[in-house]
Amino acid sequence: MIVKHLYVHVPFCRTKCPYCDFYSTTEKADVKNYLSVLKKELEIREITVLPETIYFGGGTPSLMPPFFFESILNMFPSAKEITVEMNPDDITLQYLKALKTAGINRISIGIQTFQEKLLKTLNRRHNSEKALNSLRIATSIFNNVSIDLMFGIPGQNEEDLEKDLLTATDFPITHISCYALTIYEETPFYEQVKKGRLELPSEEKFSKYYKKTIKMLRDKGFTQYEISNFSKPEFECKHNLAYWNLKSYLGIGPSAASMLSKTYFKNISNYKKYKEGILSGNQILEEHLTFNDKEFLKIKLAMGLRKNRGIKLNSEEKNTFLSAVEKSSVLQTLLSNDIINFKNEVLKLNPDYFLLSTNVIAKIINEIEECSL
Repeated sequence: MIVKHLYVHVPFCRTKCPYCDFYSTTEKADVKNYLSVLKKELEIREITVLPETIYFGGGTPSLMPPFFFESILNMFPSAKEITVEMNPDDITLQYLKALKTAGINRISIGIQTFQEKLLKTLNRRHNSEKALNSLRIATSIFNNVSIDLMFGIPGQNEEDLEKDLLTATDFPITHISCYALTIYEETPFYEQVKKGRLELPSEEKFSKYYKKTIKMLRDKGFTQYEISNFSKPEFECKHNLAYWNLKSYLGIGPSAASMLSKTYFKNISNYKKYKEGILSGNQILEEHLTFNDKEFLKIKLAMGLRKNRGIKLNSEEKNTFLSAVEKSSVLQTLLSNDIINFKNEVLKLNPDYFLLSTNVIAKIINEIEECSL
């Protein structure tokens, strides 16, 4: 098997954001040592990796010097889309020029918001001016710049969101990931919400903000190609599309996940144990699952229905779905009300129901499972 998509997890952060549930460590990075561990992991995996996309995520990849990226990219000359996630306060003209020389051609900046009061709520290190300056520099060097924005932040109002979207789209960026703030267990925000110290917007406000985001970005020439992702034409994130299309991908680094055909596995979310395991020639996995056809279909639905293009079902999956439709009044109602549609072997969720996608997709999966018993 040839794997065409590579994810590299950089777990190092200066500080941890109170809402983030991705694995990270505030331990200072020993860059050369971490490079050797990553290369050792690639060696012991014994998987042929000829990536078309490489994504450096984190953590905070922008803490790493340019030679870190160059050293990995030199191993994979086939890569076409190469993304690095960045914090605004790490961005300088000199650093970005060096990244471009190293072979990076796409950057994703974690802006979240341009509003000073909301940046403080999120405990972000950068301020509004740094956010703006990072975009000025980035768009002067790269022609493929993505940013992350967030809605549903405690204290955020409709005007704040509108300002964020207008400010972002004043720059020649090509991609925006706009996420609703999600509260995960075992994060400081979860405890604050639980104790009543943070108040989240109502579902009505979430819905209003989401619809405003979609409309404003559409008016600015962005197409919504996934629940939370919007791009200018031809600038969809090819790496993330590989995830949603369930293409085989390899993840390296602590907590990095991989999907090889119908087998999923995830490295241990502990930097020290990960490093010790790899250097001793062992893969220390947190999860390792091989899916049968029915289980794989569930995952395919959960991932693929996030996209506006939906998913193409193979003949066996098509038969399973149509058989379930015959027996399920729920699926029949979803189809007749145009909440989902099925045409030319492609199953889609109506984008008008993206905000309810978690519930709708769960219903579809549950009905298929019940009707297959």
